[in-house]
Amino acid sequence: MVRAGQFLGVLFACCLGGVGNAHAAMDITVKGDVLVLSGSSDGMDKYALKKALTSDIHTVVIDSVKGADFEEGWNLADVIKSAKVTTVARGTCNYNCVRMFLSGQQRMFDADKVRKTVLVISGNATLYASSSVMYTDAAQTAARLSMPRSLVEKWAFSEKWGGNNQFRPSFMLVQHPSVSLNGRSMVGCPGDTKGQEIASKCSTIEDYDALKAGIITTLDLFRMPEEQAALPSLESAPTGSGKQ
Repeated sequence: MVRAGQFLGVLFACCLGGVGNAHAAMDITVKGDVLVLSGSSDGMDKYALKKALTSDIHTVVIDSVKGADFEEGWNLADVIKSAKVTTVARGTCNYNCVRMFLSGQQRMFDADKVRKTVLVISGNATLYASSSVMYTDAAQTAARLSMPRSLVEKWAFSEKWGGNNQFRPSFMLVQHPSVSLNGRSMVGCPGDTKGQEIASKCSTIEDYDALKAGIITTLDLFRMPEEQAALPSLESAPTGSGKQ
């Protein structure tokens, strides 16, 4: 069980931060049949990512990648979707990190940092193409995110609250079902929630967890090949099974 202070500290960091430096290129590291992404994404990363995703790569680990540009994020997501690989969430994941993660053919959490991994799925991360244009077709968005339409409509939808370029996105906080705060592994929060208000203002999303909502495709946890090799007595954990 994660302590409340630790849990809220992680969520505070991931919800209010994580945009990153738009001019810093994403770090792309190859480890056997695994591609590890970290750092901050930019508009040119789609070319480097496409080049790195050879037929030998089966799994993409997305390690707290920062970046929030809508077009850039979906370009990266499309590269991953075309490769038909398994994606693994590690650390705090929002905006472009979420877009890439949800584009994996199979999706899972990282074993080593499962207690510190949280997905922030928000309206402004998924539903508008620029500062002044929003997608309003929840059905289309839900299909792209492999999530029930009812969840998208309620918890991942931007609402205008001021001028043309001001939004108040509601958001979902999603952890692995084995990790929770008082039994809550998936909560929905109104757009005006501040970090310190998460425990009081966010609501448990009933009848769903990450697996039931289609956010992950398995409860199995991913281990890097070298980590798995160091645990010969344990049943083998997946190291990437996205390719058919």
